[in-house]
Amino acid sequence: MNDKQIDRLLNRLENECNNELQLIESFDLCYFETDYLEEIYANWKARRKILVTEYNRLLLLAALSPIWLIIGLIGTYFHITVLSYFTYFFPISLAIFIYGMFRSYQEFGGLKHYDSLGDSVRQELIRRRDPLQYNYNYEV
Repeated sequence: MNDKQIDRLLNRLENECNNELQLIESFDLCYFETDYLEEIYANWKARRKILVTEYNRLLLLAALSPIWLIIGLIGTYFHITVLSYFTYFFPISLAIFIYGMFRSYQEFGGLKHYDSLGDSVRQELIRRRDPLQYNYNYEV
């Protein structure tokens, strides 16, 4: 192997390890330290807030696309050329919406999947805070 191949391999491994949630999917949560899980959970909450904001913006954009079409048709009907150009915003808005949803799905894997990962980390942190509640093998 030459240096370029080793560098590419190391970069790929580094990129794969930087995705903490993918790392959680690969291994059981009991192998991680509590401090690291708390850090992952804090990052998850911050990224989830960004994801929800992005979804809301994309939904607003999709909801506005029929309005662009209506404004454009009104402009065409009344021969107002400036308003008739709003018709072009309709397919542009839908294309941006579809691209944004696809990109979000590629990055986060869907909101339900993302929430299930966060819930599993949260449940593991709760289990570690109160070990007697979840330890069924102890003797009384």
